[in-house]
Amino acid sequence: MYSVDELRNFCIEILLEDRSPGMIKATRLGDLKGQFPGKSDQELQAMARQSDPDAWAYRDELAAKTYAELLEMATAVNDRKKAQERLQKKPSIYAKWARKPFWTKTEAVALLLGCDPDGDASIYDYPDERNDLTDLLDRAIKVGQLKREMSPPNLLSWAQSAHLSVPSALAQAVDELKPKPPSAPSGEAPSKFLVNIEGYDSPPELAVMVEAIARFWTNVDRNRPPKKDEEIIPWIRSKVDSDVKANAIDLLIRPEWARVGGNRKR
Repeated sequence: MYSVDELRNFCIEILLEDRSPGMIKATRLGDLKGQFPGKSDQELQAMARQSDPDAWAYRDELAAKTYAELLEMATAVNDRKKAQERLQKKPSIYAKWARKPFWTKTEAVALLLGCDPDGDASIYDYPDERNDLTDLLDRAIKVGQLKREMSPPNLLSWAQSAHLSVPSALAQAVDELKPKPPSAPSGEAPSKFLVNIEGYDSPPELAVMVEAIARFWTNVDRNRPPKKDEEIIPWIRSKVDSDVKANAIDLLIRPEWARVGGNRKR
């Protein structure tokens, strides 16, 4: 038989693991005891708290709850994980949703909880988690971290940065369908100037602009600027799908001093 204190600690560790996989280790003293055998538990705990204050703050928050509250929360986590495991046996459900260009807030909440947004009643088994996720998404939308119509890759990237639990099969389905960056022309190394802005679907032309700036205008000799028609436009045109885009990019990245008089030597 386990004591109430042991059961409380077991529930706390389930909730710490659910918040972030590294939190349990951050709030255990075993490693520190091995490193500093002469220090007391009080001294070791002070060191651990200083090392990861967020983990300890959450542990303190949980420790202040009653055993009944902890048991209810831990049971909900275990039930949710079981539901996620059931859904992981049906990868076609995740693939179906990963193919959609965007998710609504309600759909995103259901998927993050491991439920099928189309009629999966099990989402109502987690009212607290559902409400918390809904509130987090509302706030993220309000401050511009997410759009109301959320693309799957952006939503999962945000969820992971917020240390939310993401069903692994869902993450895999979204990653498999994520557009791959365009391959470089034969004989040319892939571009290192990929632009990835959280919460924004960066067009490929933005990366071309950045690379063109580095290629033609960084530390350029003003007495011998690159030639528009012979160097810049042909290179840009090889990266984009129209002359209009190539000319627009050339105009936008061209320094002010190089706009007057074309590409003649100054």
